[in-house]
Amino acid sequence: MDMRAGAVAALVVLCSSCAVHGLALKEDRRLDITAPGDRSTVSLPVEITWTGSAQPASFGVFVDAAPQRPGQTLDAPFRGSRDCLRACLDRAYLANRNVFATTAPHVTVRHLNKAPSGQTEHFHEVTIVLLDAGGRRIGEGAWSVRFRLRSEG
Repeated sequence: MDMRAGAVAALVVLCSSCAVHGLALKEDRRLDITAPGDRSTVSLPVEITWTGSAQPASFGVFVDAAPQRPGQTLDAPFRGSRDCLRACLDRAYLANRNVFATTAPHVTVRHLNKAPSGQTEHFHEVTIVLLDAGGRRIGEGAWSVRFRLRSEG
């Protein structure tokens, strides 16, 4: 076996041990966020809209917050925090943190956190996930866009 063939064989063996299993690496096109446009500049209130073929019981919408893991409810990221001692799935509690559950393909966001001091390019991020009838996240699919507020620079 010449040196090249040996190197290729070694590379194949090494790369096969690094394979990723169980991850959804295919682009999921079931939803399309139609507003705001990715990296657009908008004013408050921000109307978030989407279209698509997904037919979940409802949608989870997160603005500047990470969504829950698959199989968890919307309040999962807040459990254990000092201000979430009881029923955090209360819509008012979640809306105050820009987390929404909706059956409609739109949400209006009326307030956002300010840009950190001294930051001139501060983007906000909206992420939409699918929810089952129990309010639990369905699968790993998530759709996101980033936008900036007109008054933040």
